[in-house]
Amino acid sequence: EACRWDGGVVRQSMLPATKKRAAKKHAPASYDAHPCVVLAIDPGKVSGWAVLARGVLTASGTARTHVDRRDAVSSATRTAHEASLPVIVVGEQWTPGGKFAGARTMAGLGAQWGLWQAAFEELAVPKRRVLRVHTQTWRAAILGGGFGVKTAEWDARAQRRASQTAGVHVDDDNEADAICIGLWAARAAKVGDVVPKRKARSEAA
Repeated sequence: EACRWDGGVVRQSMLPATKKRAAKKHAPASYDAHPCVVLAIDPGKVSGWAVLARGVLTASGTARTHVDRRDAVSSATRTAHEASLPVIVVGEQWTPGGKFAGARTMAGLGAQWGLWQAAFEELAVPKRRVLRVHTQTWRAAILGGGFGVKTAEWDARAQRRASQTAGVHVDDDNEADAICIGLWAARAAKVGDVVPKRKARSEAA
């Protein structure tokens, strides 16, 4: 068995003996979209957002003001009410580095997420159904992996995938990212864990 370190490969036999930890088990992604409405958000000064019901894109756009953010959340809650489904919010979470380098940038992004949280509270979205996903996680699942990929290339990949999903050209990278986050969330195990379980018909009868 080998493990990667500093760009090279180190054989397990070369490493000092350590006590083995039990591997943490992660539930696999669902083949079918979860029975919920996802509000996916790429927070920022100009935020992208997308609403997907059972994995199908129903609305998307960008938000710059509180009214915009409230309208996006309202779109998700209205869709959920019409479909008798719960709303699950999934917002992108960042780690320092690249275009997110610097304390000021990270603080600004945190403040933008706080503005979205105000809209969630205003429209009574339960806190337990508000999740975050790291950029690397959804990109690897939806856009494919890759080391050293530049921001412009990630944006181009996201716009292509989002445009395929929407059936029209999506030229805003924030909106495109949100759509891709929604595609990840629609089947992610992390989201499935917070979707209320429905009773089987035989049990409900």
